Amino acid sequence: MLVFLFISQFALSAESESGFLYRTVRNNTKVSLFYDARLDEYTYKRGSRSYRYPRFRYKDIFTKHMFEIPDADFEELKDILRKHASTQRSSKATPEEILGSGLKMLDQAQDIISPADSPCHPYQGAPKAQRIVYSQTKEQAKREDDLVLDTALADEGFFKMGKLTGTKLELMSCNDNPLHGALGAAGMTEFGEGIEGDDRGKTFCIKGDATLEFEKGSISFRRTSDGYGRLTSKPGKVYYYGGRAYQSEVYRDENGKRYQEFLSIDGYELEIVRKLGENDTYVKVIGRYKTMDDTSGLSKSLQESWHENMGAVEYAYVDHMDKKSGFEGYIELGRDFEVYSSDDIKVTATPSAGIQGSQLGETESFVSVAGEVKAVFLDDVGDKKFPSWEARAYIKRKQYLDSEDGTLKGVEITKRFAYDENNFIYLKAGIGEDEDRWSKSFGGEEMRRNGSLDFQHTLGIGFEHKF
Repeated sequence: MLVFLFISQFALSAESESGFLYRTVRNNTKVSLFYDARLDEYTYKRGSRSYRYPRFRYKDIFTKHMFEIPDADFEELKDILRKHASTQRSSKATPEEILGSGLKMLDQAQDIISPADSPCHPYQGAPKAQRIVYSQTKEQAKREDDLVLDTALADEGFFKMGKLTGTKLELMSCNDNPLHGALGAAGMTEFGEGIEGDDRGKTFCIKGDATLEFEKGSISFRRTSDGYGRLTSKPGKVYYYGGRAYQSEVYRDENGKRYQEFLSIDGYELEIVRKLGENDTYVKVIGRYKTMDDTSGLSKSLQESWHENMGAVEYAYVDHMDKKSGFEGYIELGRDFEVYSSDDIKVTATPSAGIQGSQLGETESFVSVAGEVKAVFLDDVGDKKFPSWEARAYIKRKQYLDSEDGTLKGVEITKRFAYDENNFIYLKAGIGEDEDRWSKSFGGEEMRRNGSLDFQHTLGIGFEHKF
């Protein structure tokens, strides 16, 4: 790899001339970064594609092209570009930078004169404002107004997250049967045997979400539903023997359906993730409206329909609890650590801690710690890099306020298919253990019989668009 880093011509002179900051050849493609002193902007070029950035937006170069710059050069180039942009600012500040400095000076001035408002202060008031009049055309005024507005929006954006960089739609589901029972329906496996589940504990889940991705975070709206089941019985006939009465138990209804107690937990979520500073720390906030019911819910409806269409065992549902609804709030703090990095592979580790409060009581309120390791394998699409494969392993431990605990752990693989440089379709598959409170509560029979709960098998599909 041939790399040229031109430092001295920019770092030693306030009035720098145009020239290259960086040049290399990567995967037989020329990559360069050029500074145009006349336009006061950087041009990042990869192959035949060029991207122009005003000097005061130099950080966008690393945000949008981080996967295209070799790791051996990334930190050094980042430092060089930061120093270069700072040096140029001292000699020819842009209107945006002047505006920012002016606002800071205004704040300082207000701090200085604010004591004059006090009746105890020796001064009776702040100095009178002076009116300065200068000649300006309507076109100049409009350009300046537009510049102020554009700068404010570009610098902050929605929820102060910067520019919108992408959107994502995703549909995920899980089941205690691989491929949602398709193997059993094809006669390849037996219900409740081996890798096949038996509808005890957590038996089904589904999740759909839409996400807006920004430079400094993301906003997601999500619909979730989790289903839990356990077999039960109903009182039957009373028999008398030896002068004593005995109550029989009935396990099926008149149509031959097996009695089951079911719990459907449905939620609507709004999630906001915000990056903090430049050290890969983030904060996640989730607001949720949750409903817990045994006679309705998305999971219950989908299980009934799926079992009927697949010819699987059907259930007669028994009422066993009152319906509950309420709001929940969850906050999480975490940080991404780079474990390994090369031109085509990125490995990160993410520890986090969270806390949840719920109107539904102590059974839904908890503190948690979690850890995740993720490997990303990059591939080329056009002149860009994209994460073609992802593999992650995760574990999350919860401690509820009523002293119950729970554990979630598993592995997951994602494969992306590039439609073009900006649009991707991806598939997800995974397997995990859900030993959270409701899985254990409804999976007691499974635990007594097999010593463990059934594995949860996940499948998903999604679409991503990058701006």
